[in-house]
Amino acid sequence: MNEKKYEYTDKACTKTNILLDSVCKSEGGFHDPVAIMQAATKKIICLVLVTLVLASSAITALAAAANTGVTAAGIAGAAGIKRIIEAARAAMAVSADPVSRSASDGGADMPRAETVSVSSASSTGRKIPILMYHAIEETPTTTLTNLFVRPSEMEAHLLYLAENGYQCITFEDLDNIGAFSKPVMLTFDDGYKDNYTNLFPLLKKYNMKATIFVITDTFWSDNFLSQEEIREMSDSGLISIQSHTASHPSLTSLGKEALDRELSKSKEIIEELTAKPVIALCYPAGNTNKAVMDATAGHYAYAVLAKGGMYSCGTDIMAMNRIRINRGVGVNAFASLLG
Repeated sequence: MNEKKYEYTDKACTKTNILLDSVCKSEGGFHDPVAIMQAATKKIICLVLVTLVLASSAITALAAAANTGVTAAGIAGAAGIKRIIEAARAAMAVSADPVSRSASDGGADMPRAETVSVSSASSTGRKIPILMYHAIEETPTTTLTNLFVRPSEMEAHLLYLAENGYQCITFEDLDNIGAFSKPVMLTFDDGYKDNYTNLFPLLKKYNMKATIFVITDTFWSDNFLSQEEIREMSDSGLISIQSHTASHPSLTSLGKEALDRELSKSKEIIEELTAKPVIALCYPAGNTNKAVMDATAGHYAYAVLAKGGMYSCGTDIMAMNRIRINRGVGVNAFASLLG
């Protein structure tokens, strides 16, 4: 008998817990003031609902405990509370989409916050460091020793970024650059094998994102990333795999057909391998001209150079400046390069 008396109360508590879980969880997008308002509104309504559900349960439970049934006033009170709960739920549904609200504010829709990209007028002049690395290896394997940043140096750079509030982003984030207060881009050219053996573990350790520009004709080589390694890194969500052409030629020396083949072949291979869009190109050796940039724009949304310093929003996204990071760059020098 006692179990039945409190059955309604138990169900109400269960519903309350579900409500708390589904409504009071943290909302995403807190760089957006509209999202902040939505989250705050939902939390307030959630608290009201919890209070009303418990009050309604209490009325029924107390009446059941007295074995008398609820009085007319109690019934009216419970019914009133139920109507208030339903109204609050309806208000919550409206608050979830402020654009749909119009009746209560004279018909004026509340606009969503603008998405700011690197090409938006409001971001013009904003500086973003795009760092250019190559191999991450203790001992250089070629005479181009400057390309081989030591793993300890790479870790020191990542630690500095983490401790100083930088947000590592990839090209996929550039159409929403307004969501990041202190962005930095880590890019790695050529797709060396050590990007998997030495770099990838460090990125996972510090939970930082990076972009690797791969040369698709090198997948057979033991010195470069394999298809399996590329797929694993892409699937991790930490590494964006983008194009460094098919064979790393000087693009400015190619005819139209050969140029298009270099641009399209690598893009198709990478997209098939990762099942993700390839939106950025790294010009081999940074060599480009107007014809090359025009052709590149037909396949990619962004393209990067091999020099130039800090990238400035509003400038040509088919010729984005980068900052070269060589072997031997200590933390102090690294910090100065970030501006």
